[in-house]
Amino acid sequence: MKLSPTGFVELNQAAAALGVQKRRIYDITNVLEGLGMLEKNFKNHVHCSVKISPDPTTGEQIPQIKREIDDLKAQEAELDTQLTNLHQNLQAFLADPNTMRYAYVTRENILQSPKLKDKSFLIARPTDGNLLVTVQVPPSGAPSPVQEQYPVTFTSEHQIDLHTVNVTTSKE
Repeated sequence: MKLSPTGFVELNQAAAALGVQKRRIYDITNVLEGLGMLEKNFKNHVHCSVKISPDPTTGEQIPQIKREIDDLKAQEAELDTQLTNLHQNLQAFLADPNTMRYAYVTRENILQSPKLKDKSFLIARPTDGNLLVTVQVPPSGAPSPVQEQYPVTFTSEHQIDLHTVNVTTSKE
């Protein structure tokens, strides 16, 4: 309507210009007419019956909204940096044989973790006590999987016992 010099809009032309079905234009105009915002002057012509003016407070809010967007972008960048650092630290931890001896959890750790309640997973226990576990963590910026699941590779020169664990909400 803003583009029409007379304020009248021919509905067939509007549908063609917007690339939508004529039926959709009629649906919209019927609603706007019911609200008293449009008047049908001819069969396929409508006219705006209210003066549309921009909200005067909108212009005042734009700088504040831009500042908020900038702040959110800075927070996102900081979180991305922290996430990258965490991934790098995890990879370094898993690659260092001196720290690998601390890379374990106890049964009590598993049962007490609220994030593991009502979950099922595998525990790998090597018969010789030595097991190399490689966790393939997605690179920073990669889309996250819906669930926290990563490919894991077990390597040992001896037999590896795998145990299924179901952590339930009831205490054992």
